[in-house]
Amino acid sequence: MKRLFFLIFILSHLTSFSQNTNTENTISPHRLFDFWVGEWDVFTNDELVGHNTISLLQNGNLLQENWVSEKERFTGTSYSFYNDKIDKWQQIWIDKNGNNLLT
Repeated sequence: MKRLFFLIFILSHLTSFSQNTNTENTISPHRLFDFWVGEWDVFTNDELVGHNTISLLQNGNLLQENWVSEKERFTGTSYSFYNDKIDKWQQIWIDKNGNNLLT
């Protein structure tokens, strides 16, 4: 569970950074996390703790994360999207036990 909160902490703090006001160099807020797309091995210090697969869906407007922990075989899926109505990124996380978190 600590890993979940760590990932959410990173996501929420990255979205709070100011954007360049020069419109020629500004990335659409919907595309700010495109760098996250791919297959990731996740480490704490030098220990492999899990695997993450991030996919871009819905015309680039939705990120899907699929997490599998290395030791416990704990799994979870999140959906992250930019909400124009509140001008913020949001994420819903649901684990294999049905626990969920909306940020």
